[in-house]
Amino acid sequence: MRLGLSLVVAMTATIATTAVAQPHGKIVRIERPGHHAGVLRFCDVRADKEASQCFGPIAPVKGDLVSVVDDTHKVIDLKVATVTPMQDTCKVAWLVTYDGITPDLAPRGGIVSGVIGGAIGPRGHRVTTYDRKKIPDGFPEEQIIFAIDRDGNEQPEIAVSLFMCDKSGQPSATGDDFCINLWAIDNNDRFTKTSALSGVRDCLSKH
Repeated sequence: MRLGLSLVVAMTATIATTAVAQPHGKIVRIERPGHHAGVLRFCDVRADKEASQCFGPIAPVKGDLVSVVDDTHKVIDLKVATVTPMQDTCKVAWLVTYDGITPDLAPRGGIVSGVIGGAIGPRGHRVTTYDRKKIPDGFPEEQIIFAIDRDGNEQPEIAVSLFMCDKSGQPSATGDDFCINLWAIDNNDRFTKTSALSGVRDCLSKH
């Protein structure tokens, strides 16, 4: 399986969007000890655009390090330069720009994956094959959009999943929202959910 952040945008395009005058995005943040440092967020890094997308329970801030990975290693640590909400009322997604980005950073399709707060080492990389059963607490409807091996041991320690949901964050094949769960290995080598994000579709409705 090989999916990326562009799937988030692609899936939202399958649902008609309508603007609503209320806060977009709901966050359930689960505090658990683990190998990862800081608050886990995930981003795309687009070499062909000034702004990229970041998702998570709290906004990135200027100076945050985004560890950019490909299929073999950590490519670079970029510093966040600017942060703008996707919409004024959006709580789970932001547009960011980076210091030090170059046109050759993302040669394949112009997009690579980035993580904030993941403690990614030099040998960290995106994992393209993994066992879905290693996240036993997830909903059956969840689709893993990417996973990351943070230290080069060929085992994923970070994962991001996506599923259609209702406004309460529960899976629903007829729901009008998208939900994202962020996962990380804990000290018992078990995947645990660090954050649950809902309201994603509304955040992306104008982007």
